[in-house]
Amino acid sequence: MTQTYPHIAFIYFNGAKPPLQFSFSEDTPLAELITILNSLLQYTENMKVVKLEYRSPSLDTEGNVQFTQFTLKTDDDLKVMWSTFRRYSIKGPLEVDAKIRRFEDVIKMLQRPQLPVYNNM
Repeated sequence: MTQTYPHIAFIYFNGAKPPLQFSFSEDTPLAELITILNSLLQYTENMKVVKLEYRSPSLDTEGNVQFTQFTLKTDDDLKVMWSTFRRYSIKGPLEVDAKIRRFEDVIKMLQRPQLPVYNNM
């Protein structure tokens, strides 16, 4: 395994601006990256990262840069992200979007809805 150095990255939690700055290396696994991002949240016991996306740059037929949201689900997706980043953005910071959800909201989604009680009189 080769040693990689940390890169500066900006994370946008639910699109909030300004983003938070953090750093991570190319050999960081996705599970560890999500743990790092969860630790950056203000209320770590009540919130968690539920989706991670990279704004993947590409060139259109006219040479203009276009950005496509690329969901990071596996370590292989991170490899694709790093490959794209090295190709297009070697000088700037990495930008990542994270969707976060409050823990209470997750619990509410898991609970069955209460059915109304009717009296048959």
